Amino acid sequence: MSEAGKTVQAAGGVGEALKRLLAGEGEAGLALYREALGSGGLDAPAGLHALLLDRAGRGDEAAALRRLALEAGADLSVKGTALAAPPAERAREYETLIAAGLVNSRMIWTYLLVLAELGRTDEIEAILAPDFLLREVRVDADAGAVEAFLLQQEQAGVYQEADQSVRQMTKIRRLQDFDEPAVQALLRAVRDETEAYMEEWASRGHMLSNLMPPSFRLRAWGLISRGSGYNTRHIHHRGWVTGVYYPTSVPPGEAGGELRVGCPDQLGARAPGWPDVGIRPEAGLLVLMPSYYTHWTVPLGREGLRTSVAFDVAVAG
Repeated sequence: MSEAGKTVQAAGGVGEALKRLLAGEGEAGLALYREALGSGGLDAPAGLHALLLDRAGRGDEAAALRRLALEAGADLSVKGTALAAPPAERAREYETLIAAGLVNSRMIWTYLLVLAELGRTDEIEAILAPDFLLREVRVDADAGAVEAFLLQQEQAGVYQEADQSVRQMTKIRRLQDFDEPAVQALLRAVRDETEAYMEEWASRGHMLSNLMPPSFRLRAWGLISRGSGYNTRHIHHRGWVTGVYYPTSVPPGEAGGELRVGCPDQLGARAPGWPDVGIRPEAGLLVLMPSYYTHWTVPLGREGLRTSVAFDVAVAG
């Protein structure tokens, strides 16, 4: 099914879900809404639907829908997703939602775009804060064994010509579920580094410091490129922190293969307030960043192997 077809189908599912929720069929309605969000419906006006439920006296259903939408990566704003609303009004709504803790990385990313419309560069810089939120650390793990396991799983993985941000790479899903000792040791080390990163974030006077979850779980996957694979510009809409670990290096002095961190496509090649950083993969390197950071990779542009382990931090639950 085409992406347009998926969107239409998801819209129908969201409509039926809302009907069930308004009728008091909470469990069935939430299940339908969850299914629709997971199959192309992330642009559903979840905030408006929750407001309608509140006004219909369905407060419990509204609260449950908001929790579901945040976890799935949907946007809870009403004015924020309406392009006709003045940017100052959209910004105020996002600020109200952030103050209430009703926010996810996708909403922060959209809020940053609204701030760009308003020319509020200082606030963009303060939220992105790459001086401490973009972190490179060395991880003590058996990088060779990790890469060997990824290559062992390559045939069982899913080759993705074009799926979300992935282009021409093989994806090894749910690495956290494998019993491979080298992978589990890596994920323990990654978890330790992520906990330290989040504790420092929480201790800073950052706009989102008080929203760091007290507990979390990792969702990890491997990516294998045989030379032509890359990621387009994207964010991770379901996480708080996103990271990538490199089992092997891209040879120095050769162009291509870098991780790039910068501004969204909507703002052109560069924009005030956004970082413009390139990071070359090196064996044992772990990169940590907020999930609302726009990032992508540069194709190698030649034959060669590039492997990585990526992950998201999600609220435990």
